[in-house]
Amino acid sequence: MGLLPVFLTLALFIFLWGLVNYNSFVAKRNRIRQLEEEEERLNNLLKENTQRLSGIISGDFRVAIPDSLNIASSDHAINTSYGISEPADFASQWQHLVNQHSPLSADEQVRNLLKGLEEAAALLFRTRSRLQAAVGDYNQHRQQMPYRLIAAIFGFRPIQ
Repeated sequence: MGLLPVFLTLALFIFLWGLVNYNSFVAKRNRIRQLEEEEERLNNLLKENTQRLSGIISGDFRVAIPDSLNIASSDHAINTSYGISEPADFASQWQHLVNQHSPLSADEQVRNLLKGLEEAAALLFRTRSRLQAAVGDYNQHRQQMPYRLIAAIFGFRPIQ
């Protein structure tokens, strides 16, 4: 009878430790999911602004848009081809294109779209940086020994 309270206390301690770690894994995955949704929203905003800008430039001003900038018809270009710094480069390339044509740089709607494009690119850069950090933290946490057991028991897989 003397060992029963010790075993119950130990079992309760292990249960509470597992519960706390399970919740930390769930919180980390939820944060990653939120950042992925934010990244998707910003990708859509960037694409929408690009389509509007592309339509104005090619429709009203008849300026040839380089293929590297015209991503309005390609989801793949926005979602997968950018590295961490490329959204800002993309916005600056649009700015450079507009600056080459004085009627464009004087147009208020074009300036507003460029500003929106630059802001979306900056937010996308920060969101992707936070997402990469969150995924790295989750994967590192999952690999540490005592937490590896909880991850294996509850099926927490690495995130690419």
